[in-house]
Amino acid sequence: MVRHILDTDTFSLWARGVVDVEARLLMSPPGSIATTVITVEGQIGGRMVRLRQAKGKEETVRFYGYLTQSVAALKLLPIVSFTDGAYDHFERLKALN
Repeated sequence: MVRHILDTDTFSLWARGVVDVEARLLMSPPGSIATTVITVEGQIGGRMVRLRQAKGKEETVRFYGYLTQSVAALKLLPIVSFTDGAYDHFERLKALN
């Protein structure tokens, strides 16, 4: 059962192997951590932008490495979808502002 959802920032830290984040996540039971499709979009979309901006061989190779790292990390977690209910809740929150 999913108990914790990693936001984009926390996911990024975990995917890069930040020890404090990894240690904290290892304390959670297996299967209790997920991320969202919004984080997937942010990770993949961001990597694709950087690839399109790459200048030369070194940057291209480096950015493809980052994309590979992101995809590998995303494969390890369940992904929570963006549902009609999530959209409606988001709209209610925006209306409060």
